[in-house]
Amino acid sequence: MLYDPTEPQINLSSFKKQDWTYSTMSETDRTEVLPPDMPAPRGKSFVIRCFADADHAGDAVTRKSRTGFIRQGSVESSTYQVESTAMKEATEYIRALRYRLRMMGIRVEGPA
Repeated sequence: MLYDPTEPQINLSSFKKQDWTYSTMSETDRTEVLPPDMPAPRGKSFVIRCFADADHAGDAVTRKSRTGFIRQGSVESSTYQVESTAMKEATEYIRALRYRLRMMGIRVEGPA
């Protein structure tokens, strides 16, 4: 893992605007719960970006699927299942990483 302290240059016009007004989740459900014993953040903040991908049955010997950052320990029966598993594992990894960074006093901006 490398830390790049420079501010990312993101062209926001490349992303299609979405209307989340009618989400099935309430505002309370979408709010991240911060640890009560979290130290005050210091220094510059940064943004985490996560990309997940999967390769269904990519290992020719074991037929196990591969994800973008972790090798799955399970054998899935469909591409949809593999992609869902990859997203779940990526989400769990990012949540744990955000928690650890915040507990070290590192400010994390926005969603991953």
